[in-house]
Amino acid sequence: MRDVSEPLTMTCRRCRRVLRGDPALELGVRTSRYDRLVFRCDACEVGYSNATSEADRIEITATPAGNVPVEVHAGLTDALGASINVVARPGKAWKFCSANSEDAATWTVIRALAMADQLDRVAVALGVGHLTGGEPARVLLWGAPAPGSNGAAADAAALVEQISRDLGEKDDRRSEPDVVVMWDDLVVVIEAKLGSGNDRQSENLDRFDRYLRRPELWSAAPDEIKAVGFYELVRNWVIAWELAERSRSGSRRLRSCSLFSAISLGKLSSNVNSTNGCASREASFAGYRLSRVCDSETEIRRSSLSACKRPAPRPSS
Repeated sequence: MRDVSEPLTMTCRRCRRVLRGDPALELGVRTSRYDRLVFRCDACEVGYSNATSEADRIEITATPAGNVPVEVHAGLTDALGASINVVARPGKAWKFCSANSEDAATWTVIRALAMADQLDRVAVALGVGHLTGGEPARVLLWGAPAPGSNGAAADAAALVEQISRDLGEKDDRRSEPDVVVMWDDLVVVIEAKLGSGNDRQSENLDRFDRYLRRPELWSAAPDEIKAVGFYELVRNWVIAWELAERSRSGSRRLRSCSLFSAISLGKLSSNVNSTNGCASREASFAGYRLSRVCDSETEIRRSSLSACKRPAPRPSS
């Protein structure tokens, strides 16, 4: 047993200062508040999770902005507050502060690509870069328009909300795709993972039912899809298809283009460097299609990406 008279110490991983633990707090106690972390470095504005072993402690910044490069600070607070899963909003900012945050990696990569006018690289990584022409890309982050978006992104967000409503989701518990990027001829939905696998559900599998109403989207029976347990991926896949199909209508109905629903379901990693004062980010998608998430490598969606292809219009007479 540790001698309580001996102060707890650890080394800050940023400035290498020796930190003294808050004597009023205990290690081994999980918290969702920065001021309840045993170890905090005031100089660096970072703390460390309350894991008993120093090696297991995760760096946690005092604010969400502290966990991303300064070049992408603008708009972050508003974006976190606008996420369409209302119930999850209070904890979203706290989780964003973790060094293991997938949302922080997503924000950094997608915002940097948007600022550099290189969002087409997302489509290139998926092998559909040739479909990124037309109007500038519309970007949704966690279901809401990205900062600085135009009215077209707001329209896309409204469509996602309508899809959620039609699926019977609760207004304050909507499915929240990490990223949606839309061009005139292409819809890409990204579920980002940073060093973790996809969560599998083994209980309350009737939750899948509302997302399995269209058998033409799947090549496996509903019970087989439920047994695999990829609830989050199934929801995103259905939303991607619905978004692609519904985007065909309206003012763009007669446009000569092909529309695909694509989804990257794998690991998203970012490599952040600073060159001449500007942030340079490389997004690496080690993704795999939903058709390959089963252990048996069995294809569980029936339609290929090209099944969403819109037929070319008839030549004008």
